[in-house]
Formats: sequence, structure tokens, C-alpha cells
Amino acid sequence: MTSSSTPAAGKGHVMAGGVEAELVCVYDEWMPFRLHVDTDADQAQYYYTLPGQEEALVCEWQWSKDSDGTNTVGRKLDAMNFYPPLATSAYYLDNFTLKKIGGESAPELEFSAESLEATAKADDMTSVELNLENTGTSIAEYVAWVDYGMGEITTKENYIYYDRDLSESSVMTGLALEEEEELEIAAMYPATSYGNSAAGTYITTLAYPFVRAQEGSIGIAEGSDVVFRIYGQGLFDQPGEVLAEKVVTYEEVIAAIDANQWTFAEFDAPVALTGYNVWATMTFVHAVPTESIPQYPLILDGNVDAIVPNGCLIRIGNSGPFYNINDVFAAPRGNFHLRMICVGEPVTGGWAELDKTEGTIPVGATETITVDLTSIGLKTGESYDAKLVFLTNITGKETVEIPVTLNIVADDNVEEVLSNAYNIYPNPTSAQVMVEGENINYIAVYNSVGQLVSVVKNSNNIVDMSDYNNGVYYFNIVDNAGQSVVQRVVVAK
Repeated sequence: MTSSSTPAAGKGHVMAGGVEAELVCVYDEWMPFRLHVDTDADQAQYYYTLPGQEEALVCEWQWSKDSDGTNTVGRKLDAMNFYPPLATSAYYLDNFTLKKIGGESAPELEFSAESLEATAKADDMTSVELNLENTGTSIAEYVAWVDYGMGEITTKENYIYYDRDLSESSVMTGLALEEEEELEIAAMYPATSYGNSAAGTYITTLAYPFVRAQEGSIGIAEGSDVVFRIYGQGLFDQPGEVLAEKVVTYEEVIAAIDANQWTFAEFDAPVALTGYNVWATMTFVHAVPTESIPQYPLILDGNVDAIVPNGCLIRIGNSGPFYNINDVFAAPRGNFHLRMICVGEPVTGGWAELDKTEGTIPVGATETITVDLTSIGLKTGESYDAKLVFLTNITGKETVEIPVTLNIVADDNVEEVLSNAYNIYPNPTSAQVMVEGENINYIAVYNSVGQLVSVVKNSNNIVDMSDYNNGVYYFNIVDNAGQSVVQRVVVAK
């Protein structure tokens, strides 16, 4: 709950959880108030009593939300701060009491199955459901993902990034600070962004291109080291546990700049990238700019037409919520030049997707999670195994794993016949793809996680892939008789 620094005369302003309310302020009178917080129900009420009147409810809100309601900060009780509206204001506090109501409470989750299994025909889709029931006495919280396991460690490299290459279009910028400030920039990669191409590989290195705007101006405070981190998946779209951390000294950053190279942070141990949302971050101390010496530690690609919400994140220090850096600038600046380098052979991923990856379950409620499964691109006659991983706030069930298996069975020999009837070239492609064959009705294009991205129906059967990102796509070619076959196409630019 916060108060405005410029309230109207005789008025107070309350903003809590995105809810705003006004109340009368009485000069030289005691103004009793009561804040009731139910952490089990995630609700809060603010009550106020005017002199000579009955207590009245001012407002109520979801307790776990921050003051403007844009971020979820948790249901815990930390502290209460009191700030005067003006530096010269005088006020008094008295009879401040904290009272706990009720006994101990705790959530409890019951899962409807210990494992999940489904069967699908080749190039088809199906789904299974999992129920989560809260049988406890407080709100249950969870975050979940599909874990595809680990592949073989090799020297094969795979770069994962949102930015385009460093060029004259890249933007150097910084914040107008009056004192040094620790910042953390980040790029978050959801499982859907790498599931079919890099699941099972190992994160070894992060890279970032510090530059010198002029002598004495690299953006970070002199002598300050830089810390690169990999975070796992946390609750409410925020980072979870630190999986790896590497300190790059100030001297090493200077050496990389002088050599006209990116700053690389190689972790002491690789981090397996198995299917969770992963956070790649860098923490540094932002130097104070002057009129003669600007400080530009924030390097973005300038590609304002391809800004990804997860590719340009920033926060103060290394705690609290991240926000989009482009929301701070008068004009957008693109995505951060922050890249993640992986090694190893990927496993087959991207064939399972959850319709809910996090949530809160009230006492006595049940939540159904649908697991969407696709056999597109998978081998007929094979079985594919993964596991659903749940992180919860349940004591003794902090981590729950549910195995999931997808069996691919043959339909008939139509697929083989149709596959031989079509010729796709060039493959891999960087632009247009020609599909040769008779009686083609339309071509449905799916991405690596089975999502439909376009339907092409034209006389020449040419599919333009020039605007597609690098990766694996699947063409579902449907003939005039309604029969179909799926072909794998790779975009490589």
C-alpha cells in the first residue's frame, strides 16, 4: 500500500493491488485504521474510523499483488513502512498492534495420476489431463514444465538469442543516474522457444558486447566486476533458483573491449537445458554519466520491429520483478545483445505442451491441466518419454515429477504413398519452398511445437519462408481427397 506524495487538502490516497481509494484526513486528531490480511485466501482489507463514527471499509485487494497490481510479489508479510507526504510533514504513530488470527495453516496438493500415457497416429495430435486438488487449508501455488531429459555432451554449439547481429543499427544507451546503481538485465527463453532445437543440450556460456562510447566511458563503474547468471523457472514469470554464476572482472571486460570482442562468461559447470523456462542475466553497477562523459552499458540491437517481451528485461539489483526496458525509453530500442551458448546433442523435444504452466489453487478447489501432445515429425512405432515437473509451495512436495509417454502407431500405408508423391525443395531453405505434386488442396505449416502458423493455398504451391525464424517446421500437405502427409522443412538463413 502506498500513499500519494501530493494528496488533496484533507484527503488521503490509497493504492494497493491496483485498487485506488480516497479517505478523509483529519488534522490534529487520531485517525484509527486497521489492515486485515488473509494470506490463506490472498485477500486484504483496509478499514478506517473517522472521529465519532463507526469503522468503515475503505478498500480491499489481492494481497499478493504490488501497489499498482502489475506484479505478483507473494502472500507473505514482510514489513510496513510509513512515509510522510512531504519532507516537512509531522505525524505520530501510537498503539500499533500486530495480531495473529487462527492457527497454523498449510496447502496440500493431490495429483490425479502418478503417470500419463497416450497413443497417437503418425502426424496427429492428442491430449491427456491431470487434475490438481488442494486439500489443505491455504492457497496452493505451482509452476510446471515438460522435462525432456539430457542429451549427450559434445562440442557441437548452439547459440540461443533474440537479438540480431551487432551492427551499425545497434543502440548504445544508459540511464540518467545521479549515483551508481546495480542493475540486472535479462533474456528469458521459454521452453517453447528451444524445445525442438536445443532441449537436452547444456548451457556453458553467456556473452554480451560491452563497448566504449569514448575514453573512460564503458558504462559500468570503474573497478566493478560483472556477474553472469543462469536462473531456473520460478513462480509468476520471475526467475527461480540460481543454477550457475560466473564473475567476470572489470579488467577482463576492459580487455574484451580493447580486443573488439564480446565479453564471454564460461560457467564452471554446464547447466542442462531440459525444458524449463530459463533466465540468462547479467548484473553490473551502472556508472554515473556526466555532460562530458556519457555512460552506455545497455546495448540493444535497434530492431524495433522484432522486439520480444522476454528479450529486453531489466530490474534494480538482483531481486524484485523484471520489467521491459523499452517501456522506460521515449522510443523503443530493440532486444538486448545477450546470448546463450549451448553444447551437446539435443534430445527430441517440443512434442508436449501444457495449457497452464503456473497457477494458484484456492482451498478445496481443483485445477485441470491439459497436456497437448503432437506426433508431427516423430517416428512411427516409437515411444517418447518425458516428465512433468511441478515446483510447489507444499512442504514435502516442493518438487513433484509425473512421467508422460507418447506412443506413435501407424495408421495405414497412405502416408508412405503420399510421401513419395511430393517433392519439397530447397530444403533447408532461406526463402521460398516449392512443393511439387498432383492434386494439392492446401499446405498447413506448423512450428516445432505443433502450433499452426499459416495455411497456404495457391496455384503454384510455393510457400514463402523468408519471414520465418531459423528452425524446424512441418508441412501438412492435404490433397483434394482429404488425405494428408507431413514433411519436415528446415529454415536456415
